[in-house]
Amino acid sequence: MTRTTMLSAIALGTMLALPGWALAGATASSELKDSWGETTKTSAQSVVDGDPATGWVEGNENDGTGEWIELDLPRGTLTSFTVIVGMGPDEEAFKRYARPKQIDIDIFSLDDAQNPVQVKQVTHTFEDKYGPVTIPTEECKIGEELWGGKAKFTIRSIYPGTDFDTLTAISEIQATFKEQDAYSAVIELSSGEGSKDKLVDDKTSTAWIAAGGAEEWVTVEAVDWSISSLGIFPGHGSSSGNFATYSRPKTVEITVNMESFTHVLEDKREMQWIPLPISGGYNGSAYGEVRIQVKDVYAGKSKSEVAISEIKLRAINYGG
Repeated sequence: MTRTTMLSAIALGTMLALPGWALAGATASSELKDSWGETTKTSAQSVVDGDPATGWVEGNENDGTGEWIELDLPRGTLTSFTVIVGMGPDEEAFKRYARPKQIDIDIFSLDDAQNPVQVKQVTHTFEDKYGPVTIPTEECKIGEELWGGKAKFTIRSIYPGTDFDTLTAISEIQATFKEQDAYSAVIELSSGEGSKDKLVDDKTSTAWIAAGGAEEWVTVEAVDWSISSLGIFPGHGSSSGNFATYSRPKTVEITVNMESFTHVLEDKREMQWIPLPISGGYNGSAYGEVRIQVKDVYAGKSKSEVAISEIKLRAINYGG
């Protein structure tokens, strides 16, 4: 399997069965179908698409009590879930559909034969408010050598909706896993080849000095890791006096999993961590190469070249 195949699969929202990764998405006890028999915006898969305007809506004729949705989880140490109950994307839409009041979350770990073993149950009662709610699980180990696990959310009671009083919805569910440092390597950079290794040498006293300012770029990777966040130490960090000598990245464009976004760094002599985009409903679902392109800079006092002392990656597990 090539990296291109992997990234294409992620872009299409389908996780392949690499060791330590989750299989695709979610399943449910029932799903609401439209008049054409479709579940485009109301399927179980909609709770992990990152869009609060879509979500799982149970399709049973009762009020949703006893209905469930089950998510696939990667291998790692689970710490919490973030849940948006009801149907978004705003408070007005939220009130139209019924939403869970109390849920049970049963968490399972899969052994190497893919047998589920329950490791925890959490019961949570929601306030009737629109917006994300974090539900701690404490540190909960998921998976063994080959597989991850599952989390089953069962509705125990509901708040009725104004328009659809018995159609119970959950917009989004996201699992958060504990991070660890991942071994990072520089693949390619726009200039300054001689200082390539200085970006990942764990020393802020050395730095990559690019030939120019804005539009310089670097690509890094952590092979076989499930990457969750990116760390950038801007400027030349050898001392507070040298920090402002060179230009420092201000706005950076980050590309991973064929998705790009911009982030504004503070003009501080410290490592700054940036969460990477999530697919499949959990942090750590980035994979492969991460490209950082400088779009704007804080001007240096005496040098126009842009400097970065360190780039690091964090991950939730090693999948190789």
